[in-house]
Amino acid sequence: MKEYLNQLKDGTKLMFKEFFNKDTRKKQKANMLTFSRLIISFIIPTLMIMGAITTSPIILGIAVGTTAFGGITDILDGAIARKNEICSEYGKLLDQFVDKIFNGVIALSLSLFNPVFLAMIFGEGLIAGTNLLYKKKYKDLNITSTLIGKVKQVPLCISLVLGFLSIIIPSFPNITNGAILITVLFQIATTSSYIIQNSKEKEQLRTKKIQDYINELEKEENDKEKVKVLEKNNIEVNIDTKLSRKEQYARLRDILNNIISLKNNSQINNLDENEKGIQKIKK
Repeated sequence: MKEYLNQLKDGTKLMFKEFFNKDTRKKQKANMLTFSRLIISFIIPTLMIMGAITTSPIILGIAVGTTAFGGITDILDGAIARKNEICSEYGKLLDQFVDKIFNGVIALSLSLFNPVFLAMIFGEGLIAGTNLLYKKKYKDLNITSTLIGKVKQVPLCISLVLGFLSIIIPSFPNITNGAILITVLFQIATTSSYIIQNSKEKEQLRTKKIQDYINELEKEENDKEKVKVLEKNNIEVNIDTKLSRKEQYARLRDILNNIISLKNNSQINNLDENEKGIQKIKK
C-alpha cells in the first residue's frame, strides 16, 4: 500500500510539472482530466448536503450534473490517452485510485439519506482489496481493468444520480435501491473477473520466470562447454570474480566470440600468448 501511494505521489508531482510546461502539456491532458474527477468528488457531497438542507432543486440539479460530468471524464480520459498514445502506468494507477474515491465519497454521502448505499461501498472495497492483495503478493503483476469492470461503471453512475433525485422525489428510493442491487451484482462479477485475470497473469509470470531460469542454465552449460574446448586448446580463461555473475558470462562470451572468429580464420593454432589477447586474472 505504501509503495502504491508513493508511486501516486511521485507521478502526481511529475504530472503537474509537465502539464504546466507547454512542451510536455499534451502528455498529461488525460491524467489531468482524471485528476479533475478527484476534485469534484469532494464538491458533489457539499452540493448535495446544501441542496438537501435548503430543499433547493437547483443545487441538487447542479450536484447531479457534476456527478454525470465525473462519469463522462471516466470515459474520456482513457479515450484521449489511447488516441494520443500517451497511456502510462501512472495513468492507470491514478484512474483506479480516483474511481474508488469518486464512487466511495459520493456513495458514503448518499448513505446518510439511504443506508442501502453502504452495500455499494462494500462492493467497491471488495474490488480494491482484491487487487491490493494480489499486488502486494506479486509485485510484478500488471493489474488492468476488465471489461465487466468498465461496464459496472454504468449502473454505478445511474445509482448515484438516482440517489440525488430520491432526496427530493419520494417515489425514487425504490428505483434507486433496485439500481444499487444491480450495481452490487456487477461489483461481485467484477471481483470474480479480477481474480480470474490476476490468477492467469500470475501463472504467466511464474512460467516466464521458470523459462528464464532454464535459459540461464542452458547458457551456463553452453559457456562451460566452450571453456572445455578452450582448455583442450591450452587456452586459459579467467574472469574477474569481482564482476557480477551476469557480467562474468558476458565477458566470457566476448572473449569466446573473438577466439572463435580467429579460429574460423585458421589463425588460432599459430597464436602466441600476446596474440591471443587473453588476460589471466586471478580468481
